[in-house]
Amino acid sequence: MDERGLVSQLVPVAVAVEIAGALLLIVGFKLRYTALGLASFSVVTALLFHANFIDHGQMFHFLKNFAIVGGLLALYVSGPGRLSFDGMNDGPE
Repeated sequence: MDERGLVSQLVPVAVAVEIAGALLLIVGFKLRYTALGLASFSVVTALLFHANFIDHGQMFHFLKNFAIVGGLLALYVSGPGRLSFDGMNDGPE
């Protein structure tokens, strides 16, 4: 993919997705959708760009991405806290 310049075209998109996703997670806006979206993004990134298991550096990044996926799925299951935007819409408990 790098020979055709595809990687250099995807870098700004990846940066935008990661920054926007992180900000949405921090404020808790549409937290479950954001967590699933970022988890999917991490799985695709791991499988497309870090699947060379012979290279120890690539294996490290592959496992790092799946650790991130685990954390995002845990966040998806636990849901938003009461101080998030999503938690404010639930009303008093």
